[in-house]
Amino acid sequence: MAAVTETIVFRWQFCGGVDEDSAQEVRAWVGAHGDICLAVAVRTATGGWLLDCGDLWSPETADMDMLFNSARSAIEHLARLHGAALVEAVCRCGTDADCD
Repeated sequence: MAAVTETIVFRWQFCGGVDEDSAQEVRAWVGAHGDICLAVAVRTATGGWLLDCGDLWSPETADMDMLFNSARSAIEHLARLHGAALVEAVCRCGTDADCD
């Protein structure tokens, strides 16, 4: 795995549910309101998670066959492979501060 060389601020999107427990797909997006998808994790029929392709990161074939216990662990695995640490974005809409 690559050494961490950058920190990426991101937000979660839960597709087909309201959180990771109920979603069928989880996406990590750059920033609080960005439109670049870092990575995608898809729930399997048995409840595990597989990596899928995002706009920025696509898993290698061997990583696509790995089964993860959570969408978060799948996407964080892909981030580590790309030398990145993920930090959740903060939305500050409606305040004097800018969103991440």
